[in-house]
Amino acid sequence: GSVNTTLGRNGMYEMHGGKAKNLAVFIQDEYKFNKAWTMYLGARLDHFTKADGHSEYYDKNTGAQTRALKYEDVSYNQLSPKVSLGYKADEHTDYYISYGRSFNPPPLYQIYRDGGGEMGDVVANPNLNPETSNTFEIGMKKKLSKKTDLGIALYQVQTNDKIVYTSHYKPGTTDVAFKRYDNYGLEKRKGLELELNHRFDDKFSSYLNYAWQNGRVERDKVTGTNLKDVSSSDYGIPKHLLHAGIKYKNKKFKAALEAQYVSA
Repeated sequence: GSVNTTLGRNGMYEMHGGKAKNLAVFIQDEYKFNKAWTMYLGARLDHFTKADGHSEYYDKNTGAQTRALKYEDVSYNQLSPKVSLGYKADEHTDYYISYGRSFNPPPLYQIYRDGGGEMGDVVANPNLNPETSNTFEIGMKKKLSKKTDLGIALYQVQTNDKIVYTSHYKPGTTDVAFKRYDNYGLEKRKGLELELNHRFDDKFSSYLNYAWQNGRVERDKVTGTNLKDVSSSDYGIPKHLLHAGIKYKNKKFKAALEAQYVSA
């Protein structure tokens, strides 16, 4: 569930909330053709419901409720398959190729936030749909030594029904009538990921993970909004991601020093 409030100059102006319910079943099977080749097949069935959506408005001076909105419950059923094929070249080297589909419901504030002119003309969109993505990946995992492992992966993600913060104009003008989150367009992301793990001894270990990625967004112009014909780089995707850390483990005690870098 989610409850959010907006404070005006003298008091609360708007309050909204709702519930998200998700029931899922997942099954996966591993099948070995021989010592070298292995296939993994999986599927996840999601039943997602956004429910009890509401927005209430209050007089900032008196605190009295001035308006209340309620939204219909909406449910989604999504089947997400996954398949992966692995090849063990030798005792130290594994290769794999995989495909998976994912289902990403929006956060509740994007669905039910409704503040009108007091909050930048934002209105609720109870019909906002989840994003769905198809991910393709090919990679290698290799033991460089008894203490050091290396992983390399190339991936591509295609996201449909991309959620975009959209300005809707008054008819025949470019004056904003309202803003809301809408499903528009397609996002394509591709990248390269490198991972290195090293164990110094029984107590200390370290890891380094670096990813380079590039994204593009594609959508057609939508009349009456700020959305134009687009087929260009998606500047909302950082090109460089870096994670690194040192871990310590001694019987029941664990500690870690970790760092993260995300580029613009």
